[in-house]
Amino acid sequence: MKPAILIALLAVAQSATADTVKLEPGPFEFPTRLGPLTYEGPPHRYDQPELGVSYKFSAPGMTLDIYVYDGGHKDIPDGAESAALCGEFTGLEHMLLQYPDYRNSKLDIEQMALLAPPSTDLLVREAALEFEFKGRPARSYLWMTGGAGNFVKLRFTAVDAAREETPEARRAILAALGAALRPHVNPEPPRAPPSGKKEITINISSGASSSDMQFSMMYAGALAAKLDEGGPDAMPRCAGPIVPTYEQELAALQTALAVSGGTKLGKKLIEAQKAGFLEEAVWAVRHRDEWGDTAPEGVDLAAFQPWARKHLKRFQYTDVGGVVAGAGRPLPIETIAP
Repeated sequence: MKPAILIALLAVAQSATADTVKLEPGPFEFPTRLGPLTYEGPPHRYDQPELGVSYKFSAPGMTLDIYVYDGGHKDIPDGAESAALCGEFTGLEHMLLQYPDYRNSKLDIEQMALLAPPSTDLLVREAALEFEFKGRPARSYLWMTGGAGNFVKLRFTAVDAAREETPEARRAILAALGAALRPHVNPEPPRAPPSGKKEITINISSGASSSDMQFSMMYAGALAAKLDEGGPDAMPRCAGPIVPTYEQELAALQTALAVSGGTKLGKKLIEAQKAGFLEEAVWAVRHRDEWGDTAPEGVDLAAFQPWARKHLKRFQYTDVGGVVAGAGRPLPIETIAP
C-alpha cells in the first residue's frame, strides 16, 4: 500500500469528524469507514447478555469483526495484562488453531501490540495466525484488551490476494482502536522488572484421610518441582491453575504412587501399573483438552480399552490438588522501527 493511502487510513481512524458507531455495551466510538473497510450494520446482539454485541466490517478480501462483552466476568480490569483477559484470549486462540474448517493452521506472532505508538501505556494482546480456508491462504489477527468493564475483541482476516495491504490495514485498525479506547480506560501500569523467581503455589486436596493428604502433597510437590526445573517456557502464559503437560502429569503421579497409593485414584493407577497400562490410564483418566487427541508414542490405547472397560467401568475422578501460578509468562511488547 502506498504511503499516501496509509496516511489517509490513519486520518480516517483518528478523525473526530468521521462518522462513528458506538461499540455497545461499552462507551467506545469507532469509525464506520476505515480505508476500504466499511461497517455493515446493524450490530448483532446476542441472546445471552454475557456475549454482548458484535460489529462487522468488510472490504474485498478483508473482514473485521469487533466484539464487546463481559463473558460473565465481574470487574474486568482495563488493559491487556489481567489474568481474566489472558485466560479468555488463550482459549480463543486455541479454538482458532483447532478450527476444523482451517487447514495447516499455525501461530505466527504472539505479542502485546501498540495501540498508540510509540507509547506503551495502551496495549492489546495480539496473535497472528496463518491458515488455509477453502483452499485459499489467509492471515488472521486476533486482538483483545479490557475497557470499561468489558472485553474488547477484534478479529481481522485477509486473504492472500490482499497480503500487501494487510500490514498497513493492521496498523490503521489498531490506531482507530486506540483512539476509541483512550478516553475510557486507564493507562497500562509500567511492567515490573522480572524477579527471576517463579510464583508457584501448591494446592493440597483436603481429603478425609491421611493417605489422601499425603498423595495430594506428593503429587503437587512433584509437579511444582518439575515446573521449577524448567526454563521460562515451563510457566503458563496466564496466572491461575497450571495445566500440566502429559509428561509432567505422568511424572508427578509416578512420584506420588511411589510414596502413597491409598486414594481411589492411586489404587486404580497402581492396578493399571501392574497390568502394564499406567501411561494409558494417565492419558485416559487425567486427560486435559490441552493435550490434544493424539496419544504420545508408546501409549497403546487400543490394547488398553478392553482392560479399561472392565476395571475402570465405575471409576470416578477425584481431585488430588494442583499448582497455581501467581503470575503468567509476559508476552513481548511490539517494537516499531523509528
